[in-house]
Amino acid sequence: LEQALRVLNKRKIMKQTKAVAKLRACCRDEIYYERAHSARLELWAHIMLASFTKARKALSHSEALLEQQKIIDMLTQKALRSELWRQLTAAQTLSMDVSALFLFFAQRLASMSGARRSFNDAFRF
Repeated sequence: LEQALRVLNKRKIMKQTKAVAKLRACCRDEIYYERAHSARLELWAHIMLASFTKARKALSHSEALLEQQKIIDMLTQKALRSELWRQLTAAQTLSMDVSALFLFFAQRLASMSGARRSFNDAFRF
């Protein structure tokens, strides 16, 4: 009877040992899968951060280029407005002053004929 109880206890202990070993193996696998999942999430987070940083740098570079282009456009507009103002002022002056209009056409004729002041001054000296 004692021997039967010992055999029964050994079987019970073996059964519990197998159950603990199986539970330990399951826990080990779960921990392995959790670590792998955690590593993938960490890698994904680093990739997203790098992508965000790259996009932010590209955006700031584009904004800087846009600001430079705005400044260039403003300077160009300013120059064009100045040129337009000069032309309008010249046209108004010519249309109001007959002697200025005559002088303008005389200067253009002299320029076309090659009789510029520099050519005439060259003959005098």
